[in-house]
Order: sequence, then structure tokens, then C-alpha cells
Amino acid sequence: MKSHVCSGASFLALCSFSCMASAGDIILKTELWDFICEVEVIVGPEVPGVFDGVLEFPGVQVGLEYVDGVVFTGEGRLCYRRSSVADDCYSDMNDWVCYTNYSDEPEIILIY
Repeated sequence: MKSHVCSGASFLALCSFSCMASAGDIILKTELWDFICEVEVIVGPEVPGVFDGVLEFPGVQVGLEYVDGVVFTGEGRLCYRRSSVADDCYSDMNDWVCYTNYSDEPEIILIY
């Protein structure tokens, strides 16, 4: 009986690992016409708890520097936050918003 419990736990761990290994792209984009002073992005299975590798994107606006409003494309799990007052570079950052894509299809996430 004990060996079935261990093998069941091993199977679940293997399944969760294989799901993350085959995770699809997450495309972070904006359809806001307003200028967003800064957007921060972090990608990885343990984010936002692990803050290594935060990427900063200043001056986000549709149709200018970011082609088709796409700010960043990551894989698996992506978290982002932006300046709480869109055009105020000295405002605090919003709380992290996170998405995980377990499918093979890309998922588009819009910056709010």
C-alpha cells in the first residue's frame, strides 16, 4: 500500500513538471492609448516570489516603440505590474498580476 502512495506522488510531481515544460507563450501587450510610464515584467515558475531578473519597460504606448502593442513575450508563467498612475513616473507600482499558460497555444494578456 505504501508503494502505491509513493508512486502516485511521484506521478503527480512528474505530471506537474511536464506541464510546465510544455507551457506556451504569454504575450503581454497594451491596447491603452495612454502613455504608461513604466511596466515591470518577471518570468519563471516561482514568480513573483523570486525577484531575480525583473525587466523594466519605460514609456509604453500603443503603436510607437512597441510593435502592435506587444511589450514582452515570455513562456510558462509571467507576472507584470505598472506605474499606478499611468503617466506619473514617480507613482508607486501596482500589485503584481500573474498568468500561467499550460497550453501549446500563445495566450495574449492585456495590460490594464
